[in-house]
Amino acid sequence: MTEEEKRLHRCCFTGHRPLKLSLSETQARKWLEEQIDDAIAGGMTTFMTGMGMGVDLWAAETVLTKKAGNEAIRLIAVTPYPSFAAQWKDEWKDRYNRVWKAADYRVTMSDRYDDGAVDKRNVWLVDHACLVIAFYNGEAGSTQRMLDYAGEKEVRTVVFLDGKNEITEPYPDSLLNRVKEEQQWPEDVRLRIAIELSSTRNLNDMVVMEKRFMEGKALPTVAEEMNLSEDQVRQLITRMVKRLRSDLPFLQGEMPADEPQRKKEWLLAKIREEKAGKETL
Repeated sequence: MTEEEKRLHRCCFTGHRPLKLSLSETQARKWLEEQIDDAIAGGMTTFMTGMGMGVDLWAAETVLTKKAGNEAIRLIAVTPYPSFAAQWKDEWKDRYNRVWKAADYRVTMSDRYDDGAVDKRNVWLVDHACLVIAFYNGEAGSTQRMLDYAGEKEVRTVVFLDGKNEITEPYPDSLLNRVKEEQQWPEDVRLRIAIELSSTRNLNDMVVMEKRFMEGKALPTVAEEMNLSEDQVRQLITRMVKRLRSDLPFLQGEMPADEPQRKKEWLLAKIREEKAGKETL
């Protein structure tokens, strides 16, 4: 079996430490077990944990329970560096050590403490998985960065958005790649995509907002349908503009950072410049 074929049967986890979640361990583990059962039913046999306190270890412990009754199940433990759990309380250290010892395969990203090791671990997990199961509280941080990276790599995600009790599952198509490929889209459509979309809160927002705006719905309607305030939608828009600016050649340059109308005028000018440049080639 090739590495790519193996990846089709691998799942990984991400999420916050217990203090950053509004759910109890019992509630979180109940949801995790449901998702793990669904993943196994869907053909997943190898589960990968980043060994973090909270979601990572809860998921790993649940997988080990499933493994006891299913010989096909495997657990891969991936730690950022050897002393990752050194400062934890004894209870969590013990849980970390039990999972580490029980894992079928172990990976250490760096041989010593490294500020970037956590993100390296998250990239490694996404690169070796076809499914990410996540708890996300909506805050910026390593969990959000991992989900953003999964979106860029078109890896399927199932996300429990903490505090709203909703599960989101975006389609595996990458919006940024679609925008790059659809160079013939009308400029007003491309402008709308650049202005009106984002993945700040969770990956599913990108899909929902795209659909609503492409249907021609106004910002207040989209905000209401997504159970967000208009200010939250504007924040999502700001983040997407930032991502697109760094990713798409026709949006390179200094964008005005204040009034939305100035942003729209700047973007429209950039799109027209690109179109004019292509026409003269």
